[in-house]
Amino acid sequence: MPAGPATTAVGGQPVAVRSASPEDAARWDGFLAAQPGLTPLSRFAWGDILRDVFSTSPLRLIAETASGEIAGTLFAYAARGNDGRPRIYSLNRGLVATTPVAEAALLQAVGRLQIEHGAALAELSSARQPATAEAEGPVRHAIVKPLAATEEETWSGLRAKTRNMVRKAEKNQVSLDRDIDALDAFYDIYAERMLELNVALYGRALFHAIVRVFPDDVELIVARQNGRTIGGLFLIMGSDTAVYPAQATLSAYMDTAATQALIWAAAQTCIARGIRRLDMGESRPDSPVYRSKVNF
Repeated sequence: MPAGPATTAVGGQPVAVRSASPEDAARWDGFLAAQPGLTPLSRFAWGDILRDVFSTSPLRLIAETASGEIAGTLFAYAARGNDGRPRIYSLNRGLVATTPVAEAALLQAVGRLQIEHGAALAELSSARQPATAEAEGPVRHAIVKPLAATEEETWSGLRAKTRNMVRKAEKNQVSLDRDIDALDAFYDIYAERMLELNVALYGRALFHAIVRVFPDDVELIVARQNGRTIGGLFLIMGSDTAVYPAQATLSAYMDTAATQALIWAAAQTCIARGIRRLDMGESRPDSPVYRSKVNF
């Protein structure tokens, strides 16, 4: 898409959309950090990960008002879908707009990106359903756990069954450690579990790239029993929301309640850093995974 702005006016409110440059990085991240409940999965530096891991270039668009204030961002990339045809994909909840005008302008810009890249379709992810576009295909919803200011308040807000499961993990002598050096051991468990569930999984290189690009905002919590690593949770922290894109426990150790203990440990990490929301990731409504997250 050309670097020059394309202006959209709806109801007399002009919004210009242009390609973001490296000089926009601080403003981009500042805008996203100011949006309540938004995960850190579309920060500017994710472009480095796209280039290093997926060999593709980031497509970053900024929607600005006449006064130069950012009213929306879109972080996307071009790739071929399963059918071999080019498509435009946004990052997870990579479409962010504070006004309907900015949203409409960004969606119009996506249309221009489709023409430029010969893409018949664009798959966009947003924190809310875009008002100017209809969703196609299965809709997935994120489960976000609000966190109180203290561990005690958050603990009391959990279901009694959840608290009992965390206690069960302690009785089963499951230990929890913050150990980023165990990343490869965790990845082996994660890959094994996803293959058992017939679920698509992220590549090992992606996890290492995230740690390299965001070293201060990533934590790996691992569960061990009798010295053996049996599970883990990969946590990425933002300004007021953290998200774990990967969590897994070996199937033979599911009865240890390590999974519940890992999620509680992630909540403890968030509270210690002043983060008030734990995003448990997206799932299809009424699926077993969705229900288990809600029940937590």
